[in-house]
Amino acid sequence: MTSIAELFNANNSLERYDVELLLGEVLNKNSAYLYAHGERKLTCSQNERMNNYLARLKLNEPVAYLLGEKYFYNIKLNISNDVLIPRPETELLVEYALENARTDARILDLGTGSGAIALALAAASKYSFKVSASDIGDAALELARKNAHTNRLDIEFVSSDWFDAIEGEFDLILCNPPYIAEQDVEVEAGVHNFEPHLALYSGPDGLKDIRKIIQQAPDHLVKKGTLVIEHGWQQADDVQDLFDKAGYTHITTVKDLAGLQRVTHGNSPQRVESLQRVKSLQRVKSLQRAKSLQQ
Repeated sequence: MTSIAELFNANNSLERYDVELLLGEVLNKNSAYLYAHGERKLTCSQNERMNNYLARLKLNEPVAYLLGEKYFYNIKLNISNDVLIPRPETELLVEYALENARTDARILDLGTGSGAIALALAAASKYSFKVSASDIGDAALELARKNAHTNRLDIEFVSSDWFDAIEGEFDLILCNPPYIAEQDVEVEAGVHNFEPHLALYSGPDGLKDIRKIIQQAPDHLVKKGTLVIEHGWQQADDVQDLFDKAGYTHITTVKDLAGLQRVTHGNSPQRVESLQRVKSLQRVKSLQRAKSLQQ
């Protein structure tokens, strides 16, 4: 049978951390144990299971799908290939909410996937956020509900194609939408082959869904409410322009840990309906004033 050390040496073409995670799962041991017991031999069943993992890993299948789990903001999430794998960059959305939202803010995680953003905010012990989460995919919502139940977190889940079934207004709307251009040839094989395309690709320029979200969000934001969107690092200027043309104010882009422009947010514009309502009230008051002067 193969030893721990032999297994590492035989697979040095793979990411060592990935092999370490898989081996730790097979043996139910942490990394410290693996490096301290390199001579330990795997059993037949352990060896068979590990070889299966390695074969799939060599086909670029992400470790999170192999293990069926991923940590996000210190929360353990169940993961399947029905949802995107949560990434560190998305934690910027959570950090924005924690740093800027009222402690009792009503927050919507639009297109929640595994529920990562919603769960991270609902778990914030110093806050009493009222968190809602939506997704168009039934499988994604089922997984997100499972994650909320496992972590004992109270979240309202809604089946919705972006804002189509969303009711009410929110102080803050957070979204990590699909933003890759359909013909982008630089997408990693593991991403393109295994992660859900509905959550990855968005029209010829990658901005189809972002345009829709920016246009429709004001109808679901309170006065001075904020929309926060994750996007590709090369899309910052275009996303800022979309925010600006839609009338948002205080538009700002935040960089991720790699120094790339990754998240843009803006305060909701005054809605057209509100402006029309004000003008209508002004006309009524003018007519009332004119009638009063005639009497």
